[in-house]
Amino acid sequence: MKAEEKFNAPTSAEDCERIDRDVSYQLIAKPNDDPGNPLFQEYDATRVKWVQDIYKWLPPFHTDVDELDVDGATKIVGVTREVDSGEEAFLGAMRLTPLENLDDSLSWSMVEIIFQERTSEVREALLSIEGFDEALREGKVYDITRAFPNLEHSKEAEETLLRMFGASKGYCDIAQGESELPGDYYWVFTLNNTLKAFLEKHDIPFIEVAEDEDDPNEWTRAKIMVVDMLNSYHHVSEITPDDPSHQIIVDATNQAKEQLATSA
Repeated sequence: MKAEEKFNAPTSAEDCERIDRDVSYQLIAKPNDDPGNPLFQEYDATRVKWVQDIYKWLPPFHTDVDELDVDGATKIVGVTREVDSGEEAFLGAMRLTPLENLDDSLSWSMVEIIFQERTSEVREALLSIEGFDEALREGKVYDITRAFPNLEHSKEAEETLLRMFGASKGYCDIAQGESELPGDYYWVFTLNNTLKAFLEKHDIPFIEVAEDEDDPNEWTRAKIMVVDMLNSYHHVSEITPDDPSHQIIVDATNQAKEQLATSA
């Protein structure tokens, strides 16, 4: 069976009408794979602005490139839109790294910095999530880092984040291959209350593992969180499929599978 035939793209007239063909989902080539790739350069420049404006952190040499950007297993799922000039406007991206060892993940290194003496407690809570430990041993846990919209297109920033969620789900489905339980994997990431509020607003199920209680600022308070993708996507696609936000996620998942099948 060909890769593009393995996944179910939208087939009904209603589904096809909902697909935005101006939007594309693609894996952004990394510096070691394609030096000077213009989309990666735009991604890096946008990422620098994001960490400066949102996290008040100044990356060295005005680049945010780190070890995951040259890691062979890491993938960057990008969202672009064709504009009047025929060029592709960069809307946002999400970086995913399959984990072999929790200690090697960027999210865990942040946990150690943020939670310090509570690190063992956080690890215990994380590994107690049903199915998580087994999934980690099977390579079915993804570290989610540097997920952000391009604020130059702020009017569609929320929609971009929803598309990123769906497109990254589509990529992971392809990467995991055929399975008895499609989507049976987990995402782990650190975030603040602003992003938590986004997930809550759009009714995307998640598990909050721990929170930095020492930070007096409620909105910058760091958290480590997990999305059980099997249950979360079931909720989005089967329990509340008429929710407009969930339609965006499902459509992006299907479209990304169609577009990424030959490149993932």
